[in-house]
Amino acid sequence: MYADKAKKLQTLRNILVEKGFQVRRHCCEYFLIKNNKFIGVLSLFPSWNQALLVSTNKQESQKLFLEILQIIKELFPEIKVELQG
Repeated sequence: MYADKAKKLQTLRNILVEKGFQVRRHCCEYFLIKNNKFIGVLSLFPSWNQALLVSTNKQESQKLFLEILQIIKELFPEIKVELQG
């Protein structure tokens, strides 16, 4: 079960990169960059079905966060995502 979740975490990173994001991942945290602008941090806690998506610039990240949320929900349908920022 843990291996499946770990694989999904890497899959999430790969999908984000395919969608044009620059991503730096450390364990369950993703530093998100788009168009050379830092847009926020995603912290995933799949064992607890929780995620935190923090914006560093709400105007820049609002549309992008919708795209990210869709990807998260495809991989982790039960997860609850809290938005901050």
